[in-house]
Amino acid sequence: MHYEKIAEVFGDEASIYDKIILSNLSTRLAYSVALDYLLSSFKGNENVLDIGCGTGLQAIPLAKKGCEIVAI
Repeated sequence: MHYEKIAEVFGDEASIYDKIILSNLSTRLAYSVALDYLLSSFKGNENVLDIGCGTGLQAIPLAKKGCEIVAI
């Protein structure tokens, strides 16, 4: 029950979280640079631990590249 309430609250927030974070030009640039670096650094068959993953802006592209992701 407790986890369901938490999931409900964060589920609602997740739909707007990326829009809020990425509405700032410097934050959007930082995410872009970081993602470019990560995608060029990982071959696609590594295990990745993403601590503080938010909605997965970096974890999802790495997973699509073939990395095994544990995101917290």
